[in-house]
Amino acid sequence: MNSTWLRDLRNSKEYSQAYIAKRLGISQSQYGRYELEPDDIPYGKMKALGILLGFDPNEIDMSQNVFQGLNLGDPYSNNREYLKILRECTISKAGSLLESQPANPTGIDAPDLDELMSLLKEFDRKPTLAIAGKFDTGKTRLANFLLGGEYLPVKRQPATKYLNIIRHISDAPLYLKDFIYKDNKQVFLLSQDFWNHNNELKYDFTYLDDETKFKDQNKFIKAITLHALGEYGVYFHQRAKRAIFGHTEIDNVHTAVVYIDSPFLLSCNLLDIPGIADQTDLVLDDSRLKPVSELMDSVIYMSQLNGFMDVVDQLTIKYFLNTSIKEIQKADSNTCFNNTFFVCSQVSPAIADDEDITDTLEIGADRLYDSIENSVIPNLRLHKPAGEYSLDDLREQFVTFWAEYMPRNKNLIDKLSKYLKITLPQAYLLQFEEKIADLKERANIQCRKSIEYFEDVIKNLKKAKAELKQIKENEPKRKKEISIKSSEIKLHIMEQKTNSVNYFKNKSDFKLNTSSIESIIREKYSGNKARDEATKNAPLVILSQLEGEAGEICRDRYEKIRPLIVDFLEMTYDEENLSFDNQQPGRVKIPFNFKRLGIDILLGSSAILVSSFISVIFPPLAVPIGMEIAVMGWVFNRQSWQERLAIQIKDKFEKNRYVEKISEGIEQFWDKLEQEFIQTLEQSETQRIDAIKELEKITSTNNTEYIVNNIQRLKELRDFFNEIPSNYLDAKEKIKSL
Repeated sequence: MNSTWLRDLRNSKEYSQAYIAKRLGISQSQYGRYELEPDDIPYGKMKALGILLGFDPNEIDMSQNVFQGLNLGDPYSNNREYLKILRECTISKAGSLLESQPANPTGIDAPDLDELMSLLKEFDRKPTLAIAGKFDTGKTRLANFLLGGEYLPVKRQPATKYLNIIRHISDAPLYLKDFIYKDNKQVFLLSQDFWNHNNELKYDFTYLDDETKFKDQNKFIKAITLHALGEYGVYFHQRAKRAIFGHTEIDNVHTAVVYIDSPFLLSCNLLDIPGIADQTDLVLDDSRLKPVSELMDSVIYMSQLNGFMDVVDQLTIKYFLNTSIKEIQKADSNTCFNNTFFVCSQVSPAIADDEDITDTLEIGADRLYDSIENSVIPNLRLHKPAGEYSLDDLREQFVTFWAEYMPRNKNLIDKLSKYLKITLPQAYLLQFEEKIADLKERANIQCRKSIEYFEDVIKNLKKAKAELKQIKENEPKRKKEISIKSSEIKLHIMEQKTNSVNYFKNKSDFKLNTSSIESIIREKYSGNKARDEATKNAPLVILSQLEGEAGEICRDRYEKIRPLIVDFLEMTYDEENLSFDNQQPGRVKIPFNFKRLGIDILLGSSAILVSSFISVIFPPLAVPIGMEIAVMGWVFNRQSWQERLAIQIKDKFEKNRYVEKISEGIEQFWDKLEQEFIQTLEQSETQRIDAIKELEKITSTNNTEYIVNNIQRLKELRDFFNEIPSNYLDAKEKIKSL
């Protein structure tokens, strides 16, 4: 039976919608929704329709009305083939290499087998698509639509209770297979402690393949059937409904991992999350959104037609955009905003026509862009400098959804299909090939430097011993110099923290005076609905501008002290002048690369550093959302509505201490910079000690056999990495030649 069976049956009787609605005692618009969504017709009304139109409700087969799901095939087959070839090529040779030497025999910062295997594991994954939004926006309905079945419990009541992670059944680890195939239990309930790592919550998909976590009863609570998920995994807001439906509770459940045999899940994992509270006087719950931001690669954000893209929506999206930037987004094949889809839901043709929907989408895009233009977008551009991130780019990602009316779903399906089937797989493969190429290049460079160094040691063993002696003699003086220099840099950081906050507050005083706010309102909002739009959204626009000021201040002021940090780190921990004939006393001149991640960030541009700390500067969820401004009484006030609104916004900002909250974020930025600097020094000193120990080992004997063995091992390591196929096509050719 097709999805238009009720309409077709009515037309065959030559009845109008108005006539049937009158006979049922409902409005015509309500009956129109019945024709679009027959599954939601109450049984009593269905019986009445059966009498009117001449059918037996008990014989209606609704199963054919269900969309069969989004089947994108297996877009990661090439990626997995490349990984398989790499494993076959490397593991066979890795055994002999490991037998002849430990993973990193010389202590050099060259790639080792562990790093290679970690990289292979990192890319042996699919992306994760999250579906987020407020309560009752159709998130779970969309999830089922994509999956092609009523797998997850969906109704207006109850609401989704757990963080649902939905994976393809083939992704289930072996130790869960018996639950799934023997006991028909496809749902695994986990506590929040499941995600605990070193006393900190960290949401990582690799944990789902960790058998030790599933053996811990405090982490893995229970396995249940899909049917039981409808009982345990939902929340009835009304106590009476909980009693009627016999709703039961399982204590301490945070996450439900669901394994389903759906073709859609071959292209991605899916996150179906509990709804976000639509209460503007509450601070959004970071504990609810943090798992999503850490696990997801892409997000579909759903907002109802009625109240589309309101303040809660905008602030939540700002959080996701700020905290969920993934490395994959830097790929050239990824266009601006293409990992985010903004869906206007509940857009029944009986409620709104296409022209109204188009206007709603454009207004929603305009609202969101105004709230992210000065704060979020500058951060996105730091990650992808070539990206425009224009209003037109954003508008392209605004689409509609109404499960029972495919024309309303076409843009979403088309855009999502292209992204998941073509864009992401290609971006993942390209990024993986780039990382393999980088791994090979680093191995070649570092091994070459180390080989040259050890050959130099053999020729100049006496000078190497003298150098070691100088290093030890100079150590007290060196530590004193480092202490003085590092204290100076920390003092500069503290000064910049104070100056940044003071400068920001001065700028804020100017931006938050009544005339400045009024000018922004007049510039941004015009037309018939200007006052309503400004009342709802102007406060968030102004907040975004303040956040933008904070980011710019931190970037500019970091540039002022960055040369001091760069000079200090490069002078203290460099690897130039490897020859013993050109040494400066007290300098460790063996080829150890001290520039780990921390130093790379500190030595990088302000863009890299500010981007890495941006969630500290702009913590949207630390700011209450109580932005609504009262409009009563404006008619009788001689002030213009723009001036009156400006006064109220100014009062609201002062009452909620928004300037102070952003100032605290600026202070945290500089505190984090100082912490990174201290941690970098500690790590570099540890590596320096290891380097000296290596030098002691080399110079402790006149027997050059140890050095010769190191050279041989380095050559083997270099050759091993050189033979790894650099890309997918080379890997296929290599397999053909074997």
